[in-house]
Amino acid sequence: MHWHAQITSLTLRGFELPGGYAEKLPFLASAQAELLGDSLAYVHAASRLDGRQLSVNDWRDVAILLRDQFRVETLLYHRGKRLVTIPTARA
Repeated sequence: MHWHAQITSLTLRGFELPGGYAEKLPFLASAQAELLGDSLAYVHAASRLDGRQLSVNDWRDVAILLRDQFRVETLLYHRGKRLVTIPTARA
């Protein structure tokens, strides 16, 4: 039997500087991303350690990461009760 493994869940951490993870610097934000297939990703449990909301730039950076590393074309997340859709090509 030949198995295929598909990544479906990611833990995202945001750092102030590039290479922050490798240098074991403290992260500023975290989120979970569920790769839903069909080039869709749903991001949830997103928060910053300072208690503020993720900014437009933070969401843009998440979209770029998911587009470039996982071929995600559409990012979904809830803002309050509203579902927000971001085409990653706009990022």
